[in-house]
Amino acid sequence: MPVFSFREEAEMYLRIEALGGDWQVREMSAGDLVSLLHEKCAIVRRVALDLLPGTWADEVAELVVLDCERFVSRVVRGRA
Repeated sequence: MPVFSFREEAEMYLRIEALGGDWQVREMSAGDLVSLLHEKCAIVRRVALDLLPGTWADEVAELVVLDCERFVSRVVRGRA
């Protein structure tokens, strides 16, 4: 699941990638994101941070992708 620092980045990503379907931009707090991912980690396996359009299958994506559980753990530790 791509996660972006800014709404404009997320909107640009969706526009360029033309994902369509149920994809939409949604702003949320870190706590809300952690709660959502904690519930969905069985479905959402990896989280991509500020992913550039066209790089999901690229080796570059591996630099910004974390396992869902590891991402949640890091966000929780960062808030402590």
